[in-house]
Amino acid sequence: AQQWLVQFNPSKTEVMFFSLSKNNRNLPILYFQNTQLNYVHTHKQLGVTFNDDGTWHKHISDIVSSASKVLGTMRMLMFKLKRKTLNQIYISYLRPILEYAAIVWENCTIYEKQLLDKIQYDAARTVTGLTRSVSIESLLKEIGWMSLNDRRVMQKLILVYKYKNDGLPSYLREQFPPTVLESITHNLRNNDDYATVVRRLEIYSRSTIPSPIKLWNELD
Repeated sequence: AQQWLVQFNPSKTEVMFFSLSKNNRNLPILYFQNTQLNYVHTHKQLGVTFNDDGTWHKHISDIVSSASKVLGTMRMLMFKLKRKTLNQIYISYLRPILEYAAIVWENCTIYEKQLLDKIQYDAARTVTGLTRSVSIESLLKEIGWMSLNDRRVMQKLILVYKYKNDGLPSYLREQFPPTVLESITHNLRNNDDYATVVRRLEIYSRSTIPSPIKLWNELD
């Protein structure tokens, strides 16, 4: 702060203790410029809300709230705008809300993913004018949208592709494990696969780097 002439505001500083344990009562009392800091259970950083237990309940709730407002606007305009215009509103304003930083929070619960899927399906019905009697498969085929899950898988694979082609910053590249060829001294059929990331918890195996690597290694 002294070097770069920056002034910090302790009253706007929060502390989060990340743990899967429910018993965290003996946390240390921390001070910043003689101001005691408060522990919080959630914190929003660069548009992503983190929970101290590693879940994404608050973030998904925020997504649903923001996306529902855009969806409500689309419903009010569905009889005033052409299908092409409504489709563009979804692509430009609604889908980015549903997908922002998706590879970070993609390991949320199945129920939370279903909440996001429901918003996409409702948006598709709003754009096409189709009723709920039409199946989801037919609905997405009619409108030409990929499912949110397929798009998240694609984004994960793009992340690994960017890594292989030097398209990621160094702080992300450092998180990737070596390939099989870099780990052994003899050739194997899976030389281009990435070495298995050592993981103890399922929550880590489904996180930002291990999950895309697993998908990449499973490609034919």
